[in-house]
Amino acid sequence: KLSYTILIYGDLTGEGNINSRDLNALMDHLTQKTMLSGIFATAADLDKNGTLNTKDLLYLSKLY
Repeated sequence: KLSYTILIYGDLTGEGNINSRDLNALMDHLTQKTMLSGIFATAADLDKNGTLNTKDLLYLSKLY
């Protein structure tokens, strides 16, 4: 059985769109309240440098 995972950069909740929940998820990660991992951390790395930081938050806020 084949399965596919579709990655939408900026969609950190897996809902299929970018909204305030995604911004909150990244802010929670950056403040170490709730950590993103796996595909969700990849979706949050908007500058694709391998690190989640405030630059990614800035990019995400522009998408939202």
